[in-house]
Amino acid sequence: GGTVGETSGHHHVELVTEGQSMTLYVAHDDGELEKVADAKATATILSGGKTEKIVLMPNGEVLKGEGSITVEKGDTIVITLTMPGHKPEQARLKVN
Repeated sequence: GGTVGETSGHHHVELVTEGQSMTLYVAHDDGELEKVADAKATATILSGGKTEKIVLMPNGEVLKGEGSITVEKGDTIVITLTMPGHKPEQARLKVN
């Protein structure tokens, strides 16, 4: 039920936003969820001329974070994801 995209590497991501919190799901090409326990990620929110960078922390099978900006439809979020053993990857998502 979130915004889906691909990183500049080979991962598929789905970002679910609810108010000021967000949950990032990371999957392989085959759709299987990646283990994110050692992953690092940030989400940079671009909303109505405001910018906020949020650290997304591992939480079970997902990465979660919360900021001060309420994410709304049409906002752009730039995800920077570093999986263990991989170079940093980026995905630019438009919230739908």
